[in-house]
Amino acid sequence: MTLLAAVALAGCAADPRSSLSSRSATPIAPVATPTPTIYFEPVLPFGGDCENILSSTDAAPIVGADPATSIASADIDWRYPIETAGGIFCTWVGDDEHLEVVALPTESVPVELQQTYASADCDVKYDWSECALARTIGDVWVLASFLEGMEAPPVPREELDAVLDIAASRAAAFASPEAVTRVGDTWDLPECGDLASGLELQTILGNAEIYEGLGTEGPGSPDKRIAVSTGAMRECGWTTLEAPFAQLAVIIEPNAAWSFEAQRSRNPSTEPVDVLGAGTAFRNLDGYSYEQDLLVTDSVNILQIGLSPSGDDVAVAAIALRLLASSD
Repeated sequence: MTLLAAVALAGCAADPRSSLSSRSATPIAPVATPTPTIYFEPVLPFGGDCENILSSTDAAPIVGADPATSIASADIDWRYPIETAGGIFCTWVGDDEHLEVVALPTESVPVELQQTYASADCDVKYDWSECALARTIGDVWVLASFLEGMEAPPVPREELDAVLDIAASRAAAFASPEAVTRVGDTWDLPECGDLASGLELQTILGNAEIYEGLGTEGPGSPDKRIAVSTGAMRECGWTTLEAPFAQLAVIIEPNAAWSFEAQRSRNPSTEPVDVLGAGTAFRNLDGYSYEQDLLVTDSVNILQIGLSPSGDDVAVAAIALRLLASSD
């Protein structure tokens, strides 16, 4: 090739800088970031219906009952905190067995809780025992438990697997469960000791010696333990050690305002009261657990105050609301 031809060919070669310039000039469309969905009410697994986990016919041979008497129930003491976490808690009672099943969004279940029930086991709790096993089914965590007597029986692995197999065959037919979304005004759960300092317990309960606790024994019911483990509620309580005995209970439920009317309606006799810092408050007039029993919401969270003997429960609630609002 002559020198002249080589120069000519070089002149025809593409300039890499012009190619780069051409590419960089092409506009790049921005990638849209999806807006997270805010759930003001929970989306419950299995459509929120215990019968969708196990029908009465399914449950009857497992718990030892006629199908007509093995109907599931979600009406438990701590139902609404569990539902706030996006879960459902069901019970079936038969002649032979007492079965409980809880289903929650997997992301609502702490790792420690998942590890606790990863293997089938029977464990003595206090004056009863529980035989339990959990399984993750897609985005739902399902725990099956049989409540037994004071002595732990052999692990009923076959029955536990049967319950979870039935639940697994049905879970995908329902919408993915969702907990109520935390927002800016959602309370953080305080330590009971910190709350006690702010409440000035001596003023509320008197000058007698006070201990932390409500005089209950054992680890608490399964539904309560699940609600506490998920961070859906916290119960703090204090009791005097000398007569006349006095007691204060404070129950905190972040993000639970969606269930306020349902919780109020559990008490057949209530009256509205004014509490500083509250959106709505009612006093239970039945006096079942405490002489004074308040249910309070700030329109995002729920606070319950139980006080015996009677005192200024409204003032206690107002102080608690202020403390909780300052911690969120």
